[in-house]
Amino acid sequence: MNVLAALLANFLAGIVRGATGSDLLANVARYAIIVYAAFAAITELGIAVQLTAPTFLIILGAIALAAAIAFGFGAQGVARDIVEKAYERRDEAKQKIQQ
Repeated sequence: MNVLAALLANFLAGIVRGATGSDLLANVARYAIIVYAAFAAITELGIAVQLTAPTFLIILGAIALAAAIAFGFGAQGVARDIVEKAYERRDEAKQKIQQ
């Protein structure tokens, strides 16, 4: 099972690299597939089933939280611009109504 996962991971990493041109994203895709396959294999073998599923979900949640925080910090400038433009449009609309 892990051999097939490694082959699939390499194949998809190549597709991601070709589509995005990013080695970082390709490696993230590769390792995510390999880690998922390892957790699936451990679960299939019946080794610590009560431990592997929550551990996988905790790791997945931590990665999602880290990505959300990174996106939030990275998009602060964009969000600020959007809010400022919305306020400017609102103020312009108020001025037109008052005239």
